[in-house]
Amino acid sequence: IPTVLTGDFNFSKYSHYYDIVSASGLRDSQDISASSDDGKTYHGYNGGTDGLPIDFIFVNNSIESISTYKIVRDTYGGKYSSDHYPIYADMKF
Repeated sequence: IPTVLTGDFNFSKYSHYYDIVSASGLRDSQDISASSDDGKTYHGYNGGTDGLPIDFIFVNNSIESISTYKIVRDTYGGKYSSDHYPIYADMKF
């Protein structure tokens, strides 16, 4: 069964907790995407890109492919909609 796990996990990539999720058989969509952004996902309404993500889209092996992983850094009227950047993955089930 295709499985997708998303969220603000409040742990960084390659941390102990990230490793636990990865060891469960779920994969980070950013790592397996054909086209991928990188950088931090939490920005505290200040923007920026330097750092590691704490928001993830994990998938199992039943996801056939991920063509795009994007960190959406758009503003609306010069303001961010959240203190985290949304993340997006275009995947094929």
